[in-house]
Amino acid sequence: MVARLQVNASVGRTIRKGGQVAAKSDAIPAGSRVLVGAPAKPMSVDVSGAIARLIASLPAVAEAHLPQLYIRGQIDPPAQVLVVVAAPGADEGALLRQIGAEMAGILPSGMHIDAFPLPQDSPLLPGVRRAGCQIAGPDPSPSSADHRPWWRFW
Repeated sequence: MVARLQVNASVGRTIRKGGQVAAKSDAIPAGSRVLVGAPAKPMSVDVSGAIARLIASLPAVAEAHLPQLYIRGQIDPPAQVLVVVAAPGADEGALLRQIGAEMAGILPSGMHIDAFPLPQDSPLLPGVRRAGCQIAGPDPSPSSADHRPWWRFW
């Protein structure tokens, strides 16, 4: 499933091997149209698992996802990215710097990943959640009452 979304505010920073966090000039400009979905060619399970363990160890992260994004002229061709939702009161800039520093030991040589901090009330977040690529945060699965077989009515 692919969601078509529009960016309302500038978002995004690039984390490169070595933990460098790119400047704000790499941000996606407001008004950009965004396609979000599950990755067609996901990164290796070893790398995504290591990223998930890192993110789960950071109390300043409320939730995180590894969907694929496409933004014409910005993320073109589509790429798997890290979407991070900071916990209330957390310093987003400090959180991204910490993630960048810790990523140095995770990303293979030559690999980089774009990181997108989103506020909890971002209109982009429901589309990111629907991609089904959550790696940290509250359990996204439906409650057991909603998970009964289709033929059960009670």
